[in-house]
Amino acid sequence: MTTRPQNVGILAMDVYFPASYVHQEALEEHDGVSKGKYTIGLGQDRLAFCTDLEDVISMSLTVVKSLLEKYGIAPESIGRLEVGSETVIDKSKAIKTCLMQLFEESGNGDIEGVDSTNACYGGTAALQNSLNWVESSAWDGRYAIVVAADSAVYAEGAARPTGGAGAVAMLIGPNAPIVFERCLSGTHMANVYDFYKPNLASEYPIVDGKLSQTCYLQALDSCYRRFCEKYEKHSGKPFTLSDASYVVCHAPYNKLVQKSFARLVYNDYIRNASFVSEDAAALFEPFATLSPTDSLLNRDLEKVSQQVAKKQYDVKVAPTTMLPKELGNMYCASLYAGLATLVHNKSSSLMNRL
Repeated sequence: MTTRPQNVGILAMDVYFPASYVHQEALEEHDGVSKGKYTIGLGQDRLAFCTDLEDVISMSLTVVKSLLEKYGIAPESIGRLEVGSETVIDKSKAIKTCLMQLFEESGNGDIEGVDSTNACYGGTAALQNSLNWVESSAWDGRYAIVVAADSAVYAEGAARPTGGAGAVAMLIGPNAPIVFERCLSGTHMANVYDFYKPNLASEYPIVDGKLSQTCYLQALDSCYRRFCEKYEKHSGKPFTLSDASYVVCHAPYNKLVQKSFARLVYNDYIRNASFVSEDAAALFEPFATLSPTDSLLNRDLEKVSQQVAKKQYDVKVAPTTMLPKELGNMYCASLYAGLATLVHNKSSSLMNRL
């Protein structure tokens, strides 16, 4: 390539989800729990699930086939195909391998990429791998496709209402309408036993829900801090949530998304009280001296943070939550279903920013 590709990002997206679902209100009644435990307590409306005629491979096949056909993409124009998923059908054969049947007729077997399996981060890893490929000297001028897909199934009990299913496919290339600022990304990795699948004979994970929520918020704190540091170094000015038009969060369930955004507002206050309003600063002041660990476990702070963040949440986050609330937790696909929801809901205002 004589010149490096510019503005690499998402050129097109498609979403697929099963037609089968259960209303969370009906699940509350079936489980014999208090009314509102799942709808208000978790913030969820419905839960999509695969029947015995569908699985993560069929969802992935459907969403990639739809992406190719809907946008008129020639199969031979694809040079990389990456899949992010933690739903294992075969412990050796990748979902990506199964997707290659969509390219047989065109004779295109020259497609790089594999599955990325790393809990819900797998979809993001697959996306970053594909962005790296287009931006690198290895790029041959063709497009990449990223698939994020999962079927989240839990054993009977408290975690079951946080299941879900769905798949997102993204076409990656240069001169994209959705561009990634690669130099600003923040990452957090840690080895914690909040969610894992040690029993290979079972599709159900072992879950410590309370610890999992704490891990999520710890990772959020770290990534936001690192993002803010890089933003200030890059732009020469501090970043606050007022600078963000919208915020898309990974969505195990919507209540955690609400808590997450509220946590970001609290982070702004801890960095500099002037980053929030005087009223908000006054409400946060009693919690100013809490250690990071103690602040994660303080229920009073959690309630105050959500109260302070409510108005901003309605503007910046609520437009991203429709699909995650309707379909449930899609693991690797959850974040990108939120992004697709934002594009659907705010396409005109987003176009004005391009």
